[in-house]
Amino acid sequence: MESTFLTDETCDLKLVTDGIEWPNAISIQTEDPAKGMDDSRSFQQMLDQRRAAREKGDVRVTITMVGRFETFQMLRKYLLNGLFTGFGFGHLATFPAQIHYKTLTDVVITTVLEKSPGSGSR
Repeated sequence: MESTFLTDETCDLKLVTDGIEWPNAISIQTEDPAKGMDDSRSFQQMLDQRRAAREKGDVRVTITMVGRFETFQMLRKYLLNGLFTGFGFGHLATFPAQIHYKTLTDVVITTVLEKSPGSGSR
């Protein structure tokens, strides 16, 4: 797994700093990097539940994460291979913020748009 993140693709508002448009997403990291995201039982259970629910249609996942939220006071751009890019968090410094979580609880997965019969997977 290269990157784990929370995202909202329905929000029209965008965070823009120094001409860099950041995704509406937050990088997710476990508080103990030695464990890795794949070893987190609660996170893996949530992913399994989400995967099963996606068979029925589009889903919304609501969870409670307890941990540390981080961002930079100034999200700046830097020069990489002749191109200006953002200096953020997560895979390829893509995200404007990250959460180092200790616990993940209260997982609620709801189907927001059910698949019609014979529509296949998305």
